[in-house]
Amino acid sequence: PSAAEQSHFPGPFVGENALHVLAVNRREDAICTAIGTAVQHLNKPQLESLFWAQCSGGFFTEQPMASYGGTVLSYCAVFCMRRAITLLLSLSIKEGNMKGVIDLNSQKHAACVHTGYLPIHAVVANSRKNMYDFLADLPGLKPLANLRANVRMRSARGSHSNLSPMQLACYLGDHGMFEHVMRRYSTIVWKWGPVTQYQIDLEGIDSSGSGGNDVMELIGRIDATRATQEMLLDSFVEG
Repeated sequence: PSAAEQSHFPGPFVGENALHVLAVNRREDAICTAIGTAVQHLNKPQLESLFWAQCSGGFFTEQPMASYGGTVLSYCAVFCMRRAITLLLSLSIKEGNMKGVIDLNSQKHAACVHTGYLPIHAVVANSRKNMYDFLADLPGLKPLANLRANVRMRSARGSHSNLSPMQLACYLGDHGMFEHVMRRYSTIVWKWGPVTQYQIDLEGIDSSGSGGNDVMELIGRIDATRATQEMLLDSFVEG
């Protein structure tokens, strides 16, 4: 079991371990087995080494690898491994050697060293709407409610730092993902058949806020992509 802790030595794949490989190949049954075996046989420092491992080599600075988030948690999220994430979160509150090891919102241990993405940012970068909702709600997992991803959490230091998930969708010019995320910031005022009116929370959108990454500022940046600039048009969310 201790072999699971091993990762690639310095080189283009440095930091990648067996769990990353299983996740990217969508081997959810195998990764759940590996997680259970590791928790049963490894001590806390070994588990930290295993689950905090980062894919940091040069290979992971190119697309699409750079969008996967670097960490085991992010890889599981991007590749839609709900059972694996649920298992990790459950073990983090049940097993003594897992206390404090798994945290969806930890900028220190769950954020990519290249991009600054936390798992919630990684799913946005990959347009995984269902996984965004899963991380934000953990539906049907009431005992894990306090472990949900913070949908307003800013990305850590990196190439895409200090961005909320919604701001990241704007920065990337992903219209569909932006609208999906914005719905979580909104409340329904009234609904009439197929017509719904929403009230939008302008925190993180209006440029009167603090910092320099509000949505209106991202849209107006001189280096903004065409897709991002198009969010200013009347055709986008009816102006």
